Order: sequence, then structure tokens, then C-alpha cells
Amino acid sequence: MTAEKMFEKLGFKQTVAINLQHKKSIQICYERVFDDYVKIKISFFDDVFYGNLYYWDFEEERYKNVGGCSICKELLEAINKQCEELGWI
Repeated sequence: MTAEKMFEKLGFKQTVAINLQHKKSIQICYERVFDDYVKIKISFFDDVFYGNLYYWDFEEERYKNVGGCSICKELLEAINKQCEELGWI
């Protein structure tokens, strides 16, 4: 199963995929929104990945980054698969 399919199975959607054919400036992002006001975003840039947690700010009508997010076993497996497909591991 591909990383993208693993993320989809966990409810994430790929929102950005740039330069996948060239190993330069790779950018892949997956997002999942919970109850319309909590969002988790997993991003892969060059040789780094990170997970961020966002909450919807009703006053400003936008998502605000509030820090890192918890990563469960299944999400870690999808992250590892994406790193493998990118040739990082």
C-alpha cells in the first residue's frame, strides 16, 4: 500500500505534492479536519517531516497553529512509508 493510501485510510487528504519526480524541494502535505475546528497537518519538506495541530479561530475565521500533534502507531507507519517512498530511509 502506498503512503498516500495509508494516509487516506486514516482520514487524511493530500493537499500539496510538488516536485515528486525531482529529489529537490520535495513538498508533500496531508491534512485531516476533526469536527470542523481541529486540523492535523503532516508535512514533508526536503528531508524533514513535521506534524502540526491547528484550531479554528472563530473571531479571525481561520485555522491557527497551536503546536505539535500526537502521532499514533498507524500515523507513524504512514509517515515512515512516505519517508521510504521519498528515499529518506
